[in-house]
Amino acid sequence: MRTHDQIIADAGGPMAVKKQLALTKPIHTVRSWSARKSIPAEYWHGFSVKGLATLEELAEAAALRLAANDDTRSSEAA
Repeated sequence: MRTHDQIIADAGGPMAVKKQLALTKPIHTVRSWSARKSIPAEYWHGFSVKGLATLEELAEAAALRLAANDDTRSSEAA
């Protein structure tokens, strides 16, 4: 399964995503999604419509990221 940053990379990188989705946001916004490995849910439909990822794939990647963050926090508290 691909992570959100892998989905962006497979789409050609942040600039290609910005162009394909016709985003009015600055390129730095898409770069930050890649760096955080997190695409905001309000953009998932665009990724799906353009064939860059399925909604299921985006949701699975988000769930795994959240689970990994929860594991890190719980181990730090121990």
